[in-house]
Amino acid sequence: MNRSRDSDALTRAQMHEELLRIQQLKRMTIVFVTHDVEEAVVLADRVVIMAPRPGRIRDTATIALARPRDATRRLPPARPMNSSH
Repeated sequence: MNRSRDSDALTRAQMHEELLRIQQLKRMTIVFVTHDVEEAVVLADRVVIMAPRPGRIRDTATIALARPRDATRRLPPARPMNSSH
């Protein structure tokens, strides 16, 4: 058991919950950059997928999960995302 990793995961989940709470309270747009697909799906309504060098938008996907979301709950197995094009 890696306690450091466990506490990092707990801190990350708390940060996600706080971000979702603030977004719901303020009804504001938040731009969040991450390399973690699960994190993007939990936090976003739309995900922009970037291509490597030069950084260009390769695709966008709409996340069809109801709000409010629970950042501490594990996501179900992945299904194909709906592409915007």
